[in-house]
Amino acid sequence: MRANAVHGLEYFIGGSPDALNAMTRDEQDAYFRRALEWIEDRHGKENVLSAVIHRDEATPHMTVMTIPLDDQGENALLFASIQYVLLSIVNSISIRPV
Repeated sequence: MRANAVHGLEYFIGGSPDALNAMTRDEQDAYFRRALEWIEDRHGKENVLSAVIHRDEATPHMTVMTIPLDDQGENALLFASIQYVLLSIVNSISIRPV
């Protein structure tokens, strides 16, 4: 593996405190489930190491750890490139009301 290889990529999924705290627990779960499905589509379900919803702070949020493999399976520096990340997120995500 190359010295500059990205071995893991962590996502933080949050939202405005007002919006998330106004949701029921079921609505929060659905919000986080949709975000996790997007990450699984992006990296492959088999490359998601963990997904944890944190409700121990003022605003619920979720952290997701992935192994971001590229087509060759050895280096995912591309996933960590800010330009790639921003463009691919804008192009792939859809905002849906809860």
